[in-house]
Amino acid sequence: MKTSHKKQLRKKIGLRFPLLTPDDIDVLVPLRGNTTKKKIKQSRVVVYFNQEEDPIFYDLIDRPNELQLYPTVYALWIIPTIVPTFLIGRHVFEKHLRNGADLMFPGVVAASCEYFDEGDVFSVSLYRSQEPVAVGVTLNGSDHVNNNGMVGKALSVYHMYSDHLWLTGSRKAPSTGEEDELIEQEPSEESIEVLKLTQEETDQLLEICFFQTIKRLIKDHDLPLPINRLYTLLLTAKPPGEERDLAIKNSSYKKALPFFREMEQRGYIGLDELQEGVYMLETINRNHIDYERFRTYAKQIEEISDDEEEDFENPFGGIFEGFYLPKSLLFLLENAPNEVSSAKDMTNYLTQYVNNNDLSDPNAPANVVIDRRLSNALYNGKNNLKVSKRDLFTDFRKKLKVMHTVNINGIDYTRKGKPVPIRLQCNRKGGNKMLITIYNLENYGIDPDHFKTFFSRKFSTSASTRREGDQKVMTLGGKYMSKDCQQYIYDMFGIPKQLVEVIQAKPKKKRRN
Repeated sequence: MKTSHKKQLRKKIGLRFPLLTPDDIDVLVPLRGNTTKKKIKQSRVVVYFNQEEDPIFYDLIDRPNELQLYPTVYALWIIPTIVPTFLIGRHVFEKHLRNGADLMFPGVVAASCEYFDEGDVFSVSLYRSQEPVAVGVTLNGSDHVNNNGMVGKALSVYHMYSDHLWLTGSRKAPSTGEEDELIEQEPSEESIEVLKLTQEETDQLLEICFFQTIKRLIKDHDLPLPINRLYTLLLTAKPPGEERDLAIKNSSYKKALPFFREMEQRGYIGLDELQEGVYMLETINRNHIDYERFRTYAKQIEEISDDEEEDFENPFGGIFEGFYLPKSLLFLLENAPNEVSSAKDMTNYLTQYVNNNDLSDPNAPANVVIDRRLSNALYNGKNNLKVSKRDLFTDFRKKLKVMHTVNINGIDYTRKGKPVPIRLQCNRKGGNKMLITIYNLENYGIDPDHFKTFFSRKFSTSASTRREGDQKVMTLGGKYMSKDCQQYIYDMFGIPKQLVEVIQAKPKKKRRN
């Protein structure tokens, strides 16, 4: 990372974790040290590594209006006070957290701070050694504990010792002391034989990598594909953290061709023999139930080059769709600011007003006695009116203004109505070539002139821009890539897929002679 980018990261760390001193930040991200920034493909996760090549922070950049930066256990082993911590017993970690469970309050021995809110970042440490072993976000605040006792969920675990993120580092374990020996250490050279795959395990891993390859790595426009290329892709598709050697000679198939023929017999793929001994992958049965049930996993972490890091700065910070109160209903807020809020929040405003003013009909609890304010706002000033609560809330929602807020470069822009989706207009140029025109990018802070280079580089095609009406549009040329382009916009900018629509041009009807 360049010095300017390190300064930005240091500033972000200081804002996110106010308990850190400037000296602490110098230790974690020194200006003269070698800090690298890497990303997990097909996701919105960026990982920062220190000069020891250990991940120290990771960034979730797909949520609006929030600093989504979290420390790793490697960072907490350097400075444990980055965030407050829950102390737990070793058995809670081994039996529950390592198996994917949330941390429950009954498993908490103590907390390092008395007051905390829902959504705060906390670490989890072993009680005896005081060593952090996990990081997450609180699911309830200290008010919940004061009112209900130590019951319910305490923390949603985002990252922990021994998970896939930990595997990307040096894999060292926390120092635990003599009295609190932690989980097993990394396997020694003497025990490495245990990690070799059996024939049955090799067959199972081959099938996992096969489905990952045909579902995640191969698109329909890549077909036909030589099976030697298919086999090469298969060997690179091992699950994250799987370091055992995948050798097809150790399987029951012994060679690649018998394995692919078996996959063909099961109905997963179609092969074609062009000439003796030369096979091509012709088709993939994407409707097969086994194909649909298989859940792909994220690709390995890749490093971001300095050029890419310098050029790319995601302007889109998230979007929130909600409602806005008209002037006639501002009395519901009781001097609180009128902000774009969810339907649930709006309903709560009305419910609180009804309860505070005792408007429920004592003779019919399902009805509400409409007072002067509600009557003027909803019912044109009618007097002595009683309506059911269901009708009241229905009439109330009709008066709300539909709004949305888009965060662009850290600034919230509130706009009327529902968000206008990015539109991919696809027109066939001839044969299998397409001309894709992308509209409404500027609504989300994406400058077509700046980002056309990224689209051109991604799809190895030409990209140009032009002004159409009051907006700039981007035009791409390529083969059957509309869905890939939609996915790319989601991966690069985090724009929800429902806000990126693909419109295929209708084929022209042939004239009858």
